[in-house]
Amino acid sequence: MTPEPVLLSEHETIARALLQMRRIGVRRLPVISEQGQPVGVLWLDDLLDLLADELQDVAPRALSRLSAGRRARRDIALHQAQACAARRDGCALPRKERPLVSR
Repeated sequence: MTPEPVLLSEHETIARALLQMRRIGVRRLPVISEQGQPVGVLWLDDLLDLLADELQDVAPRALSRLSAGRRARRDIALHQAQACAARRDGCALPRKERPLVSR
C-alpha cells in the first residue's frame, strides 16, 4: 500500500487531475469527499473519453484549420488512442517529454 497516496477532491478540475496524473506517472487516482471519505477512483481513460465527447462539436472547425502534416500526426495519434481504448487493459500511449502547458 502507498504510504502517502496522492488524492483528488471530488471538486477537482479535469485539468488539475490530468496534471497530477502526469506529474506522478499514474493512470488512476483515488477521489475523496470534503470529509475525507473515499468516493471513487478516477481513471485516465474515463477523462480521455469525457474530453473526446466534449470536443466532438469543436473538432470539425479546428481540423479544417490544421496543416496536412498536423492532420497526419493527429490521425496517427487518434488511431493509437482508439486501439488503446478498445483494449481497455491499461496500455500506455507514447508520451511526449514536454509540459502540457507552454511557459
